[in-house]
Amino acid sequence: MSGLALGLTAKIFDIDHFNVVFAIFFSTIFLCGAWFPIELLPYWLRVFAYILPTTSVIDLTRACLSGVFHARHIYETIYLVVISFFLVEWAMRSIRKRMVV
Repeated sequence: MSGLALGLTAKIFDIDHFNVVFAIFFSTIFLCGAWFPIELLPYWLRVFAYILPTTSVIDLTRACLSGVFHARHIYETIYLVVISFFLVEWAMRSIRKRMVV
């Protein structure tokens, strides 16, 4: 999530555009299972919720707190490592471009 935030910060030049980013981010919080179970969502929305990295973070946090781990947590960890690599790389390239300009 920090790589995504840093990359967006490097791409946005006007402070007013941060409102749009925050609105999109905070609206996805309702889909990631933080307050409502994902199983209650329709199937098409459930697929979108599992694409969000926040869903995996929340699921892994709950597993660590409860001590109950499932096989899907391995896939979620791999997914988070891979997407973190790409988001941090994108953020660093965006910061480098912004520093040149």
